[in-house]
Amino acid sequence: MTAVTASDPIAAANENCCRAPFIVLSVRSYAGDFRQFLIRALRERGHPVWHVHIGRVTRVTGAEAPPLTFAGASGFPALIRFLRARVRGPGLPIFIDSTGPYVPARSLALRASLGPGLWCYDIFDDMTYDYRGFMRLRTKAAIRILSRLSPLLLTLSSETLRLFPRAIHLDNAAHIGRIERIDTAGRDLVLLSSIDRRFDIDFVRRVAELAPERKLVLYGRAETPGGLERLCRDRPNIVYRGAFCYDDIATILARFAVALAPYARNGLTEFINPDKYYFFLNSGMEVISTDIPQARRLGERIHVAGTPEEAVAIADRLQRDPACRKNQLGPVLGWGQRADELLEVIARVRAQQAHADRR
Repeated sequence: MTAVTASDPIAAANENCCRAPFIVLSVRSYAGDFRQFLIRALRERGHPVWHVHIGRVTRVTGAEAPPLTFAGASGFPALIRFLRARVRGPGLPIFIDSTGPYVPARSLALRASLGPGLWCYDIFDDMTYDYRGFMRLRTKAAIRILSRLSPLLLTLSSETLRLFPRAIHLDNAAHIGRIERIDTAGRDLVLLSSIDRRFDIDFVRRVAELAPERKLVLYGRAETPGGLERLCRDRPNIVYRGAFCYDDIATILARFAVALAPYARNGLTEFINPDKYYFFLNSGMEVISTDIPQARRLGERIHVAGTPEEAVAIADRLQRDPACRKNQLGPVLGWGQRADELLEVIARVRAQQAHADRR
């Protein structure tokens, strides 16, 4: 991220930003949203931040009080009153809209109701995915409207800049740091993954077939349990441990030295920036990934395998020769760094707005 140059508009914007409250809108629960770690980092820097989980029932999570629930016919007006009260005071509020294309009507209503502030649209993927027909048209229209109404667009993956060239790339991160390894031999491989269309089940099956002496230990939520059951039945060296939550990750990874990230190579993985990479890298693990764009971008630290045969060969080399490791001295990519970069971007955008207003 480019450093902000010293000037009066940016100094004023920085001072304003230091007092600004944040409202983060999401369709994920607070516990299941990786943005909770960015929120924690912003709070550590003195910002009041509220996470608004928009669903059938809307839940607001603040720093201290238990989550508040807003439901029924009176829920939305009550939510507006609550948020308006939170964003009063010095410094214009910052709204980070991470709802994607899923609840455009409520997103637009919040924008119209919450008063002045800086709206940031969080582009965490292509977001049209593989939708077809009316669903694709509706999704594209929602994205277009919300992005045009947002002075600041943020992308999670630099690949997405091809779709949104005026956006600013704010990279991913992880909440864990270096972990003392229990097993440093690297024989068994760990997989953390949502088991859905982004997961290359055939790649995993072939790796297990080529390396029967290795266990492939898989953690994640299965979208299609039947396919996972067949995989484990066909290859007894594949062990499924069930779903995991963020609090489990450090304990899971402490048992392994090498991770396998078997992302399918398709339109669903072209624009992703997997948080799994950052969990593995921050903890000090070696990572073997299939060949997707973000893996190539991290190629100095990640081993990229085009085929299952290449993946097994990399795992064999890592077990025989520690000199083949790529991730021994790499930096820890934490949310504190991302929070600082976000505040820098916001200060720069506000300085530009202030300059435009004076003109």
